[in-house]
Amino acid sequence: LKCCYALSSIPQLIAAASMQDPLSDRERECLFWVSEGKTTDEVAVILGVSSNTVNSYITHAIQKFAASNRAMAIATAIRSGII
Repeated sequence: LKCCYALSSIPQLIAAASMQDPLSDRERECLFWVSEGKTTDEVAVILGVSSNTVNSYITHAIQKFAASNRAMAIATAIRSGII
C-alpha cells in the first residue's frame, strides 16, 4: 500500500520540481483558503468572486500539479512552499 501511494505521488512531485510556482495568484489564494478549512462558498466571499470561479481556479491548480483532487493539489503546494 505504501508503495502504491509513493508511486501515485510521483507526478505531483515532478510537476512541483519542474515548475517553481506554476499557479496564478488567484489559484494560489484559493488553495490557501481551502487549506485553512474554508469552503468554496466562503472562499468566493473572501475573494469577491462566484463559487464557480473558485472551483475553476482550484481545477486549474489540480491540473497544473497533475493531482487527482484538491487535497493532493494542496499537499503539493504546501510541500513546494507555494502556500
